Amino acid sequence: MNAPTARAVKSGNWLTPRWPALMLLMPLLLLPWILPTAWPGLANGIFDLYQRLHPRPLERLPVVIIDIDEASLKAIGQWPWPRTELAALVEKAAAAGALAIGLDILMPEADRYSPAQLVARYPGLDVDMRSQLAALPNNDDLFAIRMFTLPVVVGRAGLNDPMAQPPDKPSTVQINGPPPHNHLLSFSGHLANVESIDIAAQGHGFLNNQPGPDGAIRTVPAVVRVGAEIYPSLSVEVLRVALGQQNMRLDSDADGVVGMHIGQSFLPLDANGKVRLHFSPSDPRRWVSALDVLEDKISDKDFADQVVLIGATGLGLHDTPPTPVSAAMDGIEIQAQMIENLLGEHRLVRPPWARWAEAGLLLLLGGFLVLAGRDATPWRLAAIYVVPAALTLGLFIALFVRDRLLLDPSPVLLGNGLLTAFLISTGYSHANRLKRALDRALAREKLETARMGGELNAAREIQLGILPDPKDIAGCPDNLDFHAVLEPAREVGGDLYDAFMVDDRQLFFLIGDVSGKGVGASLFMALSKALCKSAALRGDGGLAEMISVASGEIARENPAMLFVTAVAGLLDTTTGRLQYCNAGHDAPLLLGPDQPARSLESAGGPPLCVLEDFPYPIEEAQLNSGDLLVLFTDGVTEARGGDQVLFGADRISTYLQGLERNAAAEVVCTGLLQAVNHFTGDAPAFDDVAIMALRWRPAP
Repeated sequence: MNAPTARAVKSGNWLTPRWPALMLLMPLLLLPWILPTAWPGLANGIFDLYQRLHPRPLERLPVVIIDIDEASLKAIGQWPWPRTELAALVEKAAAAGALAIGLDILMPEADRYSPAQLVARYPGLDVDMRSQLAALPNNDDLFAIRMFTLPVVVGRAGLNDPMAQPPDKPSTVQINGPPPHNHLLSFSGHLANVESIDIAAQGHGFLNNQPGPDGAIRTVPAVVRVGAEIYPSLSVEVLRVALGQQNMRLDSDADGVVGMHIGQSFLPLDANGKVRLHFSPSDPRRWVSALDVLEDKISDKDFADQVVLIGATGLGLHDTPPTPVSAAMDGIEIQAQMIENLLGEHRLVRPPWARWAEAGLLLLLGGFLVLAGRDATPWRLAAIYVVPAALTLGLFIALFVRDRLLLDPSPVLLGNGLLTAFLISTGYSHANRLKRALDRALAREKLETARMGGELNAAREIQLGILPDPKDIAGCPDNLDFHAVLEPAREVGGDLYDAFMVDDRQLFFLIGDVSGKGVGASLFMALSKALCKSAALRGDGGLAEMISVASGEIARENPAMLFVTAVAGLLDTTTGRLQYCNAGHDAPLLLGPDQPARSLESAGGPPLCVLEDFPYPIEEAQLNSGDLLVLFTDGVTEARGGDQVLFGADRISTYLQGLERNAAAEVVCTGLLQAVNHFTGDAPAFDDVAIMALRWRPAP
């Protein structure tokens, strides 16, 4: 990798989106505080899902609902009933063993069936009838008298109406701690029942609920603020009466309500004085028809150790808000669920440390996502997000099932989702920047490579150009057929050959191989060829003197300590007398017209430039008419095929034996080169290849 590319990759490492993602994570840690305000429906929807997955199991039924249902209305008459019927209903519930009876009914107006009300409604009655009716007690007083000794709690409604007044009777709630008024559901006044009924009741509880933005009931207040006082809700007041307590104590601190003491029982509450209900599905076992009670279809002990709530659910008489476990639930059943939650300690808890835990988990998983997903692919990033997100959701559900804890996974899921999207988008951006940087570096490399390739191609042309044209050896007689080929393994190589007439009779030829490959070998090859030719042209002592002089000259210009293997020869084109010298090279092959190829072995000597002033021996041979002399470099014998098998000398001999009797030197050279290339196939060339062939015949 060159310097520009390395700089591009290095700069790309600094551009990775790790640090920007960590900086993004910091404000995301505020999501546990921001989301509930900005998007309250999200957490509520998740908590509702918890309840649908694991509703509260009904282990026992401490509450009975006496239902003024359609059958009761059809039998007794339309609502409102005479208070005498309600008195009978309350008496029979008490006789069945009810610990306390709560009326989920408001009675702010006088009974229209009271005698005085009938006199006012029917002015045409005669005087005696009017006098007799006016002398009868009214139904409200009768109801008050009949329930006076019974554990009955009546309902009230908080109002924010300038005309409404707070209750004038003291509350049964005593405060232990700083007043938590500012934390509670508050009203300026209230709507009460008829005075006689209100006085006769043993308890008074408020019926108000505060649905969420979607209209669903998730929490029910245990206490409310009306004016300057704190009062209990109907369900809490029913429990007080059932436990036989005169008062209850509300514990509070600087953060709001802590809980409520009723006798020996302690009921934990949320800081706003509410109970977050763990709902069970609607259960028909809670319900008893008012008609069955009035017709004495229940026994004396059917309501033993239970509290009773009385309310109307007939058509048009009831409200059915949605809850987490159902699309509609009767308001009186929600009151029953409130009592069951308080008695069984089943309320759901959103602890004060919940937001800190959610922020800590977001920091932990977000940091892991940023660090582990630094160089991740989008699919891996998605997996790094999805797996911890699924584990988080599973953990929070498990904590809900085991401990009824409400932990909100939405900050973790949303925060890490935003981080994942940021990492993917910035990762693509970073990858594009890096790609552009690499493309620019690659373009520069391509230009540099093209420039170097052009220079190497020019060097190849120059290198091949300094070799003699085998078809145009100046002064070469017609009785000598000469040819040579050279194919570098790369653009330029280290093989060489030369041939020229040193006088009118003798041909000097040379084939050699420079140690190494590439540009260095090609330069040394050019130098060696020039020095050998210079020594041959000026030498007067024969071939031995030529070789010694050339070796010495080359050695003096050899700072890289290269060497050259070579075979040099002098051929008398008139007589066929051959002198040759082998300097560490493959021996030439001699092939007669009727004889197999044989190697011209010689004592020879080391490659040129290895030993200074080495006396190279000269060998002689007599060529017969038609003899073919073949010289080659080790690029032929050491050519490798795909199986790494060498071409070898045997394949050269086999090739030569298969030639036609008088094959031209050019055919011999090109055919042997083709045989080598066919043998190597698609394998890269191992070494430069040089081949030379001479066929001698006597001159006519």
